[in-house]
Amino acid sequence: MTRIRRAAAVAVIVAGLVPMAHAAPVPTAPADRCRGLLEIAAAVAGIATPAAATVEPLGADGCRFSELRVDLGLGRSWTVGTLSADGLDFARIYQDRRLEAASLRAKDVQLKDSAVTAALGPGLVKLDAALDYRWDAATGDLDVSSLSLSGPGLGEISFSNRRRNVRAQTFSFDFAPRFPVHVLIGAGDLTAMSLRFRDDGIVDRVLTAGAQGLAEKDPGTNEERKAALQQAVQNQVASMSAGGFPDSMVTPLLAFVRDFPAPRPITLTAAPAGTVSMPALLFGEDAGDATPEALFRRLNLTVTY
Repeated sequence: MTRIRRAAAVAVIVAGLVPMAHAAPVPTAPADRCRGLLEIAAAVAGIATPAAATVEPLGADGCRFSELRVDLGLGRSWTVGTLSADGLDFARIYQDRRLEAASLRAKDVQLKDSAVTAALGPGLVKLDAALDYRWDAATGDLDVSSLSLSGPGLGEISFSNRRRNVRAQTFSFDFAPRFPVHVLIGAGDLTAMSLRFRDDGIVDRVLTAGAQGLAEKDPGTNEERKAALQQAVQNQVASMSAGGFPDSMVTPLLAFVRDFPAPRPITLTAAPAGTVSMPALLFGEDAGDATPEALFRRLNLTVTY
């Protein structure tokens, strides 16, 4: 789940929709409204305003940026070939400091970050990202219909969920830096969820980078260290049976791990039995007597491999 949250944060922050310090009037000129989103992104993130070669409006509720560069400091940066954002309510963004719906598409995202290099090795990391979500103010229902990250030589992860009892403050920029997590998974009660992963090399890159990181402690070959890491993951998954998780869930997960470094696609779906509060599950907030393990079991996960 930690990786899902990190991927979600990347998708939203790259989109340039983190908050600024104070509410402001909506600029009259459409292009200025779009440029303002970059300033909003910079203010709370504490970074320089992202630079874009071109900034143009997309109809009445969208923007497109090309050759976008986000400098995070300390030698870290993201570059985005093209970024489009549709379905934006500019009044909500500027005046109410909330983003209750959006459709985002980022193409040719390249990450320069030591953490990415440590996880995936020194090779090029190039991604496309997409995010679609909408909140119904009348019912409190939130539909995250799509969050996906994909890249050549990496693979694809796609995620969706539906939640109820989501409050308006979930979308407030005042919650940054938790804002992306709250929107994507961290607020309300879960009613449905789907996660699909397709490998195209990322598993091998993670194992290889992890094995290289153990070189000083383990005198074996890199292949031996990779095998040891894979075995460690298998042991962790196998231990879930002792924790009370059903074989129908553990068995396909074990098969997935045993097929490393080139597993087939795997899908996880959740059809919760009873109330699953996401703040309680993810952050331990207002969980009452329910343990994280009990909440996780309520997800009623099905694994298809």
